[in-house]
Parts: sequence; structure tokens; C-alpha cells
Amino acid sequence: MPEVMVLPELTATPIAGSDPALAEALAAAHLPTEDLADPGRYFFVFSDASGAICGFGGYELPGGHALIRSMVVPETARGRGLGSAILAALRDAVATGKRLRAVSQCEAGGLAPGAYAAGAALWAAGVENGGKETPEAALIRLWLS
Repeated sequence: MPEVMVLPELTATPIAGSDPALAEALAAAHLPTEDLADPGRYFFVFSDASGAICGFGGYELPGGHALIRSMVVPETARGRGLGSAILAALRDAVATGKRLRAVSQCEAGGLAPGAYAAGAALWAAGVENGGKETPEAALIRLWLS
């Protein structure tokens, strides 16, 4: 597992995909949970200085590219810029030359640049917009380009 990262106001601690708190947060946000324990996925729980959980995020590294997986901030913690702070933990992949492609697995699907503050941080970090692609289609696009 990757080592613990300290962000400006959050600490990212590696967790297993089988962590029940991760699955619970994703289910509450209507995001899929079936493939969390699949190999090659790295997840983190993000907490503030008091130890309170502020969200979860993860990625996988297929073929040398990074795909953001399961980034979620609990509804009660939204609107404080935590999504942007969580994304900062994933920016290093872009900085080291890896390409990141974001896709949504929400029921409505798709990503609309400019619709949410956390989305602005995605695009500013160099993350590519996967639009309505499935995670599998986004991986194929990264492999082929």
C-alpha cells in the first residue's frame, strides 16, 4: 500500500478496498461498491486534524496511467472544498507524467466541467474529462492514446 500522505488540511491514510466505511460512504452517494476489492486499486480515507473522516478517494494504475476511482465526500461535509483537497492527493500522478481520466459512476452519469467546484480542481490538475465513459472505456482510451 502507498504510504500516508499529509495534505494542507487533510491526512490521507491508505485503506483496503474492503473497508466497510468506504463501501458505506460510496453507497450513501449512490456510487458502485461491487469492485472495490479488485486488485490494483488504491484507496485512502481522508481525515482532518481532529481525526474526523472528510471523505474517501482512490485510483488504479493500469498500463502506467492513473484512473481516479471512487472519490466521495459525505453529504454533511460538502461545500468546504474537501473534494479539491482530496483531489490534491491524486495530482502527483499527473505531475509525474501519468495521465488521469475522470469518469462518473453516478446514476445520472457524465461530468460537466464547471458544474461543481471539485470538478474545477480536476481540470486544473490536468485530469482529462471522461464524460459519460465507463471506467473500462476510459482505460481503453488511455491505453490507445
